[in-house]
Amino acid sequence: MNQPVEFPKKREVTEVITESFRFLGAESGSLMKYTLIYALPFIIIMAALQLVLSSEVAGIQETLLSMEREEMLGQLGPMYKKYFLIMLFNVFVQALFIAVIYTYIHAYLDRGKGNFTAGEITSAFFSNAWISIGTSIVVALLSMIGLIFCIFPGIFILNSLSLAVFIAIYEKKGIGYAISRSWNLVKLQWWGTFLLNLVGLMLAQAVAMILSVPATMGLESKVILAQGETFSQAAGDWRVWVFLVATIIGTLLSVITFVFLAFQYFNLKEREKEIMPGVS
Repeated sequence: MNQPVEFPKKREVTEVITESFRFLGAESGSLMKYTLIYALPFIIIMAALQLVLSSEVAGIQETLLSMEREEMLGQLGPMYKKYFLIMLFNVFVQALFIAVIYTYIHAYLDRGKGNFTAGEITSAFFSNAWISIGTSIVVALLSMIGLIFCIFPGIFILNSLSLAVFIAIYEKKGIGYAISRSWNLVKLQWWGTFLLNLVGLMLAQAVAMILSVPATMGLESKVILAQGETFSQAAGDWRVWVFLVATIIGTLLSVITFVFLAFQYFNLKEREKEIMPGVS
């Protein structure tokens, strides 16, 4: 029988990664079950929307190069609007997915491995989903403000606030507190947190890229959906399904980063106690 994984413990980055994968291996069935119920339908919709948008962009690239500046901006305007709306939907979907994972981890921590029911997870999820969505929107807006000035401030803000959603769900002291708490904790090990975020992102993206390789071979592969063609009309093209599955699996593998950050939160709390013994 697998022993419960201990979250509250000081760890090095490599130990955070190792323990995260041990937890994922032990709890993968339960995590997948709740993800299939509450997050997967939205992940599928998001993947389809991303496929449509990326194909549209690829389809008009050569046309844009031959246009005058004003005409080009006129063509890109509607596309930027679509991109913005899809980005908002992406934040919503990621927030739901995060809420699923962190609701399970919260129950695991509070009640112990296997000592909670599906009904308890469901009840807590609906409450946590709103917390996750609100916090995710604030983090996304703050990161976008940083990106407007330069890419590096955006990355710095995003990494510094990467624990905010877990803190908001686990400590339940409000979004403002979660933002401030994440910022202060991550300062204790900024590069370690950045490495965890980077490793998680690279693993998910690498798998998605490998899975999509068969559909990227050949000159015709740049445009999956012809201009004016709907998703249902293109469903007979096997490349559509390869890209769709690759995107869905890549998104599902974001769970690796989510679990990394949950372990990192407790790691940083333990480090904080060493610096400030009075902190609980």
